Amino acid sequence: MRCAPGCSRPRLPEAAAWSVSVPLFVDQFLSRRTDIFLIGRYQRAIGEATTAAIFGYPTSAGRDQVVVTTGMRHRF
Repeated sequence: MRCAPGCSRPRLPEAAAWSVSVPLFVDQFLSRRTDIFLIGRYQRAIGEATTAAIFGYPTSAGRDQVVVTTGMRHRF
């Protein structure tokens, strides 16, 4: 089992709007070629930012956004 947490806080000195993003990746091997995974990401808009927007997903209605993806992978 692998687990890879992280945190990012991109901010430019002149920016009034920025966000904090916390990703999590968990991978559990079922066999040598098959595994299941769970990917989660939390983002909070801070400052003048009014909505959170995780790339590839619709913009949230508020300052917080959570995205969870799960799947099974088999390598041939």
